[in-house]
Amino acid sequence: MANGELVVPAVAYVIRNGRLDPEWASTQRSTLSIAERAINTMISASGMNDVMRMYNTTQHDGISFNLAYIGRDFTEKLPAPFDQGYMRDLFDYAYQRARRGYDWAKQPPI
Repeated sequence: MANGELVVPAVAYVIRNGRLDPEWASTQRSTLSIAERAINTMISASGMNDVMRMYNTTQHDGISFNLAYIGRDFTEKLPAPFDQGYMRDLFDYAYQRARRGYDWAKQPPI
């Protein structure tokens, strides 16, 4: 108790709708291809930085950290933006993990 109030342990659940591992891709030697790859890399790095910032904050503040993200075991490739087959496979991937009792990561994959 702090100042006569009941203290409840805090728990953080972070859901990252994306991968956190770098995804290898070849890039054509053209300005547009290189720019596209650079933007994708920056977006990926930004997502990882966000997760790391949340993790560091929870560790500093004594909060339990739980993370869900698209793991390396999901191997489907996105053929086109908003491809329905890919989106169904991704939904099924998450559904099956949840059905087994989701194994929340206690720290970001480093």
